[in-house]
Amino acid sequence: MSNTQNSTSMLQTAEGAFGEVTNMLVRMKDLATQAADASSNTADKDAMQAEYDALGLELSNVMNNTTFGGQALLTGGTIAGAMTFQIGAAKSETMTINLTTSMGSVATALGSATANFAGTAGGTELKTLANTAIGSLISAIDSIGVVRSALGAAANRLDHVNSNLSNISTNTKAARPSTASAWYVRHWAPPPTASTTSTATCRTSRPTPRPLPAASWTLTSPPKART
Repeated sequence: MSNTQNSTSMLQTAEGAFGEVTNMLVRMKDLATQAADASSNTADKDAMQAEYDALGLELSNVMNNTTFGGQALLTGGTIAGAMTFQIGAAKSETMTINLTTSMGSVATALGSATANFAGTAGGTELKTLANTAIGSLISAIDSIGVVRSALGAAANRLDHVNSNLSNISTNTKAARPSTASAWYVRHWAPPPTASTTSTATCRTSRPTPRPLPAASWTLTSPPKART
């Protein structure tokens, strides 16, 4: 069961990281929406762009530096390729999930949404093409949603696998004493000997009742009355 628990923890770590990525993208979309409005002046757009750039750098940090067990998890990591989980003791008891294509779409969408995702300092998305940035951010949010959905489905399945394995283990342990005793009697218990058989017979049989002795007394005539 430790395999399923560890795998679930790994998937939940990835899902949590993508949750933060989604929150940052939503904030960046809010900034792009404000910058695209005619009421935002140059100073406003400069301030929004500065926050937008900072969020872009943090997107890169989360995607590239999130780890699990000392190994990269997101970009170029475990989640970015095919994963096989050993969910039972048998060779055939495996579960596979492949997010290669979905993770490639995420990297492309994030790179289109912000130049800072690739490490470029000081983007111009909100200063000149704020409306275009809105569309790019929506695509990025959607691509993240696809990956999060797959991770959630896999984690839910592993949770059911773990519950079933726990059920099997509990009931197998409960049945082990009785099955072991039956097996011992069948294979190892010594056969009964003549002495044990006769002893058992003597202990369980009832003695034959003896007949009552015949009556040893006789009737006598009553004494005669005196005249």
